[in-house]
Amino acid sequence: MSSTQSERFNEILNVIKKLHDAKRHDYGAEEDVFANFRLSELAGIPAWQGSVIRMGDKYARISNFIKKGDFNCMKKKCSILMLKTLKKD
Repeated sequence: MSSTQSERFNEILNVIKKLHDAKRHDYGAEEDVFANFRLSELAGIPAWQGSVIRMGDKYARISNFIKKGDFNCMKKKCSILMLKTLKKD
């Protein structure tokens, strides 16, 4: 990877970090950063299943982008970036 590619990669990671921190502020609680993931339990759905459903929503948005070729809302761009933060290698 060239130095320019590496710099661009780090810029993208920084954007993802800022997005993650902003969304955590809006959805999470300081004492329990995963509180929003557990909300599905109020409906009797285990947190892990609720998370998979949410990821499915994100994939649906990305699939529509692939079909249509554009985003109508910046939130869809956020969906792609957030999927990167959820993905575990």
